[in-house]
Amino acid sequence: MAHQIQCILTSFPYAGPLAHLPLLEEYHLLPIDGDEGREELLQALSRQGKCAYLETNYIGGPGTQIAETWENGERTMGPLISYDGIDNKTNQPEMTMVEAAINQVLRAMGIQGQGGMDEFDTLGLGRFRSNRKVLEAIRDQG
Repeated sequence: MAHQIQCILTSFPYAGPLAHLPLLEEYHLLPIDGDEGREELLQALSRQGKCAYLETNYIGGPGTQIAETWENGERTMGPLISYDGIDNKTNQPEMTMVEAAINQVLRAMGIQGQGGMDEFDTLGLGRFRSNRKVLEAIRDQG
């Protein structure tokens, strides 16, 4: 089963014009499309509080995840990349290869796993397998 998302996570309630979904506590999820303007958006949002970029690309089990944190208009961690179930890992010099990239970034954002779940599932990100599903949840909360 596929899991492909590209989103920004804020550590504060987002009240801007972009589609967003409130999650656990004050965290909000903003699905984004592609890389265009991503860094500028992260710079701007991170002046209000900690933010993270989260990306997954899994198809049928194997895949990758990329994550980074931002604060005060600057990248503070990452980009980190994890390869799960992939033997031939691609060297990407602009990224640091780690285990569980997204969970590392979520911990840096102040999220702790609860009830035997990791940070990803504690935040409820496992229920969204695509940006389309995030947008459906936003629409449904109305």
